[in-house]
Amino acid sequence: MNPETITIENQELVKRHEIKDTPFTIVEIEGEFFGTMGQYRLTEKFTTYEEAHDTITANTWNNITNLILTLHQILKSQNL
Repeated sequence: MNPETITIENQELVKRHEIKDTPFTIVEIEGEFFGTMGQYRLTEKFTTYEEAHDTITANTWNNITNLILTLHQILKSQNL
């Protein structure tokens, strides 16, 4: 795994861990982790990468609902 890191003046701000074969990314900011799809956050914040990964990749109704709402928001913003 090779996270994408954004730094300013030798201070690490954001790490992005892409999840292979999915549209999801785990974002790490100041020791907190959460799942995203593009610019949209899909999960709550977690204290470990593993918790965020397990949550975003689980096939639960909560994840399905969040994904549908996110896709609806994307399409609405594009006027489709």
